[in-house]
Amino acid sequence: NTKNVVIGKIYSDGKAVNTEGHLIGEVVFGDIVINNQDQVAGYVSFDGTVRNSGNVVVGKALSGGLAVDNQNNIFGTIYKIGTGVLSDDGRYLGHLTANGKVAGTSGEDIGYLKNNGSFVDLDKKVAGYALQDVAQNRRN
Repeated sequence: NTKNVVIGKIYSDGKAVNTEGHLIGEVVFGDIVINNQDQVAGYVSFDGTVRNSGNVVVGKALSGGLAVDNQNNIFGTIYKIGTGVLSDDGRYLGHLTANGKVAGTSGEDIGYLKNNGSFVDLDKKVAGYALQDVAQNRRN
């Protein structure tokens, strides 16, 4: 909410549910920027600017999935909230949350996503990768 209190979660389809599981809304644009230190550096706004948690503009989004700071230096990679994370052998592990952590299939924190898309588990081992931009309407 506006006081930075967690009131629910966002599913990969953009639906927002409260802590009781009731639908409370939908995220229209949910991208985060993970910086070169593997921390969430900001959120991409509707106008393409990148804002930090204090709502201060710290840069802008580029079309190639990169973010640049206000001096046009690349400072991070853009990921969609809800991006699927797979293990090294291709098994689904969970999804990216708004704080850069990866939530497992039952919602527990199982690690985090690095700037390069690698998944790091709780033992600090690279154990998978983010699966960005899968074709949703693909028919095989």
